[in-house]
Amino acid sequence: MPAGKLVLQGGPKTRSSAPSQSPRRPDVRSKRVVPSPGRAPAGAFLLLVWAAFVLPNANWAAFEFLIGHTTFSELALILLPLIYALYPRRRAVWHTTRLRIAIVGFFASCLLSNVVQYLIYGGSITSFLRVHRALIPLYCAMSLLYLGPRLRCATIIRNLGACLSISFSISIVFFLFDVDFQPYFQAELREGAYEVVRSGRLYNVNAGFAYLGLAIIAAFSYYRKKAQANRATLFLVVASALAILTCILTFNRTFLFVSPFLIITSLLIFSRFRVVLYLILTVSLAISLGLYSYREAETVRRQVDERIIIPLKHQRIFENVYYGKRDVLYRSYFEVGKDYFLTGVPPHVPLCIVGLESRQVMTTDISFVSVVLRNGFFSFLVYCWVGWLIYRSLWKMKNKNEWSQAGMLRRSLLMALPFMAIASLNIDILARHYSIVFVALLIVSVRDDQATGQKC
Repeated sequence: MPAGKLVLQGGPKTRSSAPSQSPRRPDVRSKRVVPSPGRAPAGAFLLLVWAAFVLPNANWAAFEFLIGHTTFSELALILLPLIYALYPRRRAVWHTTRLRIAIVGFFASCLLSNVVQYLIYGGSITSFLRVHRALIPLYCAMSLLYLGPRLRCATIIRNLGACLSISFSISIVFFLFDVDFQPYFQAELREGAYEVVRSGRLYNVNAGFAYLGLAIIAAFSYYRKKAQANRATLFLVVASALAILTCILTFNRTFLFVSPFLIITSLLIFSRFRVVLYLILTVSLAISLGLYSYREAETVRRQVDERIIIPLKHQRIFENVYYGKRDVLYRSYFEVGKDYFLTGVPPHVPLCIVGLESRQVMTTDISFVSVVLRNGFFSFLVYCWVGWLIYRSLWKMKNKNEWSQAGMLRRSLLMALPFMAIASLNIDILARHYSIVFVALLIVSVRDDQATGQKC
């Protein structure tokens, strides 16, 4: 056989006569390419998160609008779901069709009850907006839950943790060093702001994060060695520790009552020595700083004596909390609720009247009462249904990697939400306070990494 020839089954061919062929390029048109959403929506969303939560007091940045005095935090909470909707939705086990239908039903029942109020009792659009502005956090949280997961878990918790850490640090520094923050308020708000200072209590609109903070620290201490710790997780843990310290310095008796039960539950769930050590160190640091403030600051000492020590000494802590204060509010809520049980209270009717000056109060300190009195009983039933669907889905959800950030957040939420529901019977952390938005942001961070196989 001559050199340079190769005999194949199909017949003789010469190597030199074979045409040179370049390697075929893959047909990229046959593959579906998902366009990148870009950085603009994410950057705008995170900017709104900072605008809503970085200030210890929302009244530090305010302007006049149609409904009167409006804060930038309220405006940021209104825009937050609108910007969040620009991002593509990701998969999540908890984000079911039934949940989305329930959230749509909640908004529909709220709208229907207010239309009925308008048709029966009258009123202006401005008056309805003015009374419902207190429930902006609830409406924002429901909208975020309807939209579902759209950003990476680390992106949300890193910015949320850093933002809250700065907010709590500002409050603690101002409180310990007695910084005069009167220049930060508008003239008509300064008198009300100084009522908080004279009482000797620290004030921060984000203090309700402490309920989640206790559960997050317990979960992090349990997952510390195996968890995929990064800056986002550390920011969230630091924010949790500062939130606990801030909430203790607010002398909120609801938190002081609920937190021991939350700590005991976390110890039963995460039965590890390092969990006990982390919680003891966190609580001990907060109590030590509180004792230092009690010794050095006269206003703090007066507040602790009046709210804790004297009632305990005379064994009348319940009478000090309830009689002459809460009982008046509860009776007023009950009397008003009897007349407007189904439709909700019209905007011109106060929920209660307190004080010698007969001051009209248009908000409540109880989450379910806020929903019932403003949007009717059927809206409250759908509100409870949404909460049940979310909690059941988180309970049944199993992450592919239990040591991921999503797994840690899921367990933290499962542990904290029941105690937040109990605390909401005395403080409105699940309707008017920003803590309901924090819950929604953490829930939408729990992606279905079991289905996607991706890190959160």
